[in-house]
Amino acid sequence: MRIEMIRALKYWILVANVDGFRCDAADYVPFSFWSQALDTLRGMPDRNLLMLAEGGSSSHWTAGFDLNWGWNFYGALRQVFLEDRSAADLSGVHNSEYGSVGPGYHRLRFTTNHDESAWDATPPSVFGGQAPALAAYVASTFLGGVPLIYGSQEVGRESTVPFFSNSSINWSANPDVLAEYQRLMDAYSANPAWRSTALSDFSTDDVLILERGSGSTRGAVLVNVRDSARSAPIPAAWQGLSAIDALDGSSLTLDSTLSLDAYTYRLLEGF
Repeated sequence: MRIEMIRALKYWILVANVDGFRCDAADYVPFSFWSQALDTLRGMPDRNLLMLAEGGSSSHWTAGFDLNWGWNFYGALRQVFLEDRSAADLSGVHNSEYGSVGPGYHRLRFTTNHDESAWDATPPSVFGGQAPALAAYVASTFLGGVPLIYGSQEVGRESTVPFFSNSSINWSANPDVLAEYQRLMDAYSANPAWRSTALSDFSTDDVLILERGSGSTRGAVLVNVRDSARSAPIPAAWQGLSAIDALDGSSLTLDSTLSLDAYTYRLLEGF
C-alpha cells in the first residue's frame, strides 16, 4: 500500500507537474511512511518540491516536510483579541513554536483555514468585524512564519465556507478589504526585513510593537489589538528618526509615542 501511495505521489509530480503537496492530517500518519515517501520524492531529479504537513508535530521536519501549521500561535492570537491576553505574549508563543524548527523550515501562520472557516467561523465573525480580522492578520503575518490566505478571507467573507460543495468567491464583496490584503502582501514581498529571523519585541499589553530585520534592512510593525484607541510607546532608539509607512507611502517623524485608533496598524520602513 505504501509503495502504491508513493507511486501516486510521483504520478502527479511527473504527469501533472505539481510542485508539492499539502498532506492532510499528517500527525495521524506513521512517521515511517512520511520518511519513506519524502525521501523518495526528494530523490527525483530536477524537482524543487514544497511539502506542507497539516499538523504540528516536530517529527515532520525529520521526515522531510518544509512547513507545518502554527496552531499554538493561532490559539494565542484568538486569546489576545477575544480574551484580552497581552499582545506582548505573542512573541513568546512565536519563539516557542520555532524552538523545534531547524534552519530552512517554517510554521504556517493563519487567521483561518479550511477547517476553521467551515466548522467554526470566518475571520470577521471570529474576531468581531473586518477591522479586527485585518489587524489579527497583520499580527500573524509580520511577526514571523509563512503567511496563509485561505480563499475567501481576502474578500472579507462572513458566512462559513463549505469544502464538500461548491461555494464561489464573490470578488465584488468588500473591495476595500481585498485592496487592503493586496497592499499588505505587496509590502510583505517588497521588504526582506519582514521575512528576516531578526526580531526585537517592544510590545505592551495592548499594542504589538516589533522590529524586524537589521541594519539598513529593517522594518517596524505596530498593531493595536484593542477596540479603542491606544498610545504606543516608541523605543528610544527610534525616536527622532524619519520613517515611511509601507502601506500608503506617507512619512512621519517618530516621537516618544504614536497614537493608533482601534484595530489599526502601521508598517514603518526607512528609519
